[in-house]
Amino acid sequence: MSDVYNSKLAKLLKRITGAGEYAITTGKSCCRYSCSEDFVSAAWRKHEETHKKQFVELGCFQFVIQYLWETVKHGYKNNKFEIEARHGER
Repeated sequence: MSDVYNSKLAKLLKRITGAGEYAITTGKSCCRYSCSEDFVSAAWRKHEETHKKQFVELGCFQFVIQYLWETVKHGYKNNKFEIEARHGER
């Protein structure tokens, strides 16, 4: 997976969510904004790899729609995609 540093997309989402450090996986890339090297751990890589697999399995449109729906319906922490990615960190 390649990293895109200081991504405008990640910066926008960071502002919307108010997160301190932000990363978003888009297909084959992980777009990062304001992420220290401490943030980029082996667990974080596995987390983002899980999102990459989800993205490939569902396709761009379906992944984005379902991810957003899950977030609205259940919140970020209880979003099924995030739960799966957190399990993938191990």
